[in-house]
Amino acid sequence: MDRHPRGEPILYAEVGRNTLDPLNVPSVDVVRELQALLARQPGYRGYIAIEGDNYQRTFIRVWDSADAAKAAREAP
Repeated sequence: MDRHPRGEPILYAEVGRNTLDPLNVPSVDVVRELQALLARQPGYRGYIAIEGDNYQRTFIRVWDSADAAKAAREAP
């Protein structure tokens, strides 16, 4: 993990937005499975989802580095 000159960790965040299909909203179990899958990825730090109007969601995934995020996206 990279560090700021003051010693604090420098993290990498991915921000995205999607719209859920109101007829096919993921169940709590599906969301938990996704969270567990992310948690097993090297360099994963956390996930925040903000639910908006009209089934829109903004999400933030935090990683140790851009390389860790890229590796997770490319994982099978």
